[in-house]
Amino acid sequence: MTTMHGGAKSRDYAVLWREGDSGVNVGRVALADGTLTLSGRERGGRSRHCAVPLSLIRSVRIGHVSAERLHGMPSLIVERHRAAPILIAQAAGIGAVHELADLLASALSAA
Repeated sequence: MTTMHGGAKSRDYAVLWREGDSGVNVGRVALADGTLTLSGRERGGRSRHCAVPLSLIRSVRIGHVSAERLHGMPSLIVERHRAAPILIAQAAGIGAVHELADLLASALSAA
């Protein structure tokens, strides 16, 4: 989904995500205004939110080995400076993880 934030386009995706060793969350990820924002709910229904400025992201890559998958799906690994990585897998749609990886890589190289 494409939305507008303060005049700038933002891409929004339905995803599964995990921060470090925490549980898997179901929700959305958006990239806008120099920040990667994840919001959703964990299995017990508790609301979860994580906002990561691009300046705190060290690298992004697609994970393929079993430890880098969420529910068996390849995930985008967001490596952060001085924080646990975030794993993001698509909840719906085809190619969302690769599209998000491309958007993040472009944003990081422009920052």
